[in-house]
Amino acid sequence: MALPILKSTVAFDATADHTFNFTWSGSQSYGSILKIYNNSTNALVYTSTVTSFKLENTVPASSLTNGTVYNAQIASVDSAGTASSYSSKIVFYCYTTPTFSFTSVVDSQTVNSSSLSCDLTYAQTEGELLNSYKVTLYDISKTQLSTSGLLYDTDSPTYKITGLSDNTQYYIRAEGTTLRGMSMDTGYILISVDYVTPSTYATVQLENVPLQGSVQVTCNIKTIDGTSNPETPTYIDSTKVDLTTSGTYVLYDSGFSINGDFSTELLVVNPTVYSTIFECNDGTYNITVKYCVNTFVGETTEQCYFLLTATNAITEYRITSNLMTVLGTSDECYVLIRRVDNLFDITTILKT
Repeated sequence: MALPILKSTVAFDATADHTFNFTWSGSQSYGSILKIYNNSTNALVYTSTVTSFKLENTVPASSLTNGTVYNAQIASVDSAGTASSYSSKIVFYCYTTPTFSFTSVVDSQTVNSSSLSCDLTYAQTEGELLNSYKVTLYDISKTQLSTSGLLYDTDSPTYKITGLSDNTQYYIRAEGTTLRGMSMDTGYILISVDYVTPSTYATVQLENVPLQGSVQVTCNIKTIDGTSNPETPTYIDSTKVDLTTSGTYVLYDSGFSINGDFSTELLVVNPTVYSTIFECNDGTYNITVKYCVNTFVGETTEQCYFLLTATNAITEYRITSNLMTVLGTSDECYVLIRRVDNLFDITTILKT
């Protein structure tokens, strides 16, 4: 005789309704009988008989107790009211819904820089552990711009978002999963970006020289002159240099140096596929960034990404950015590059 199969279930909060699903290959099912036992004592604690063509049986809120481990089995009932044999048992947990929220960000907060540290707090009454989480950045229409991907540093969950544009609103959101599959969501948190820019006079120091009847002016602003090919670059909208022609470049090789940790931001428009869009050398590493397009396994459409390669005399280090929809000819994309303790990171955000 056919046996129903009761599908496994993630941990859930007993103070809310929860539906158990099963599969059945016998005669038409007109209902089911669900039995739930305390897993420690095997005492029957709940029975539910439902009439429905759906292969499911819902346990009402507060029928079970949080902090308890249970096992359950189910039987299918036909049109004559005859029950099948019971399925094999499954074990499940009832836990209080965890608290999961940002501690460093509040809704409608104003952010005064291009980056934001998103610190999170997690707590669960019965001691269920956080397994993983991710932080996602959205534009004001809630279209995803970037994501941290799954993170497993659950002792102090945090993620730093970079490349935020001035005078722009975003949503951030964190989602998490416990060891036994409970899902959590902070919801969409609105932030507004408004850079705090020092006044120009803050970079100028004035010192009175009374014996000379003069004032000494010290300015810490240094001009860095670059070179280009062609010598007079072609500009787009007076703000960007057109480097789409093979052999064109802009080079800055004097007036500054790269030592230790650093970060830089590129604004890229209409890049040529597989071309090098950025290159720098810090004396140890030669660092290049290329724009790439590929159709990945399991996907039917092309996606784009940026490939960072850092090469020294001993090794070659490669890392890819997050995947994005292939850039259109007018799409503007921020490429954010940083190095911390010789570990590189590259992230892309579509400018809106």
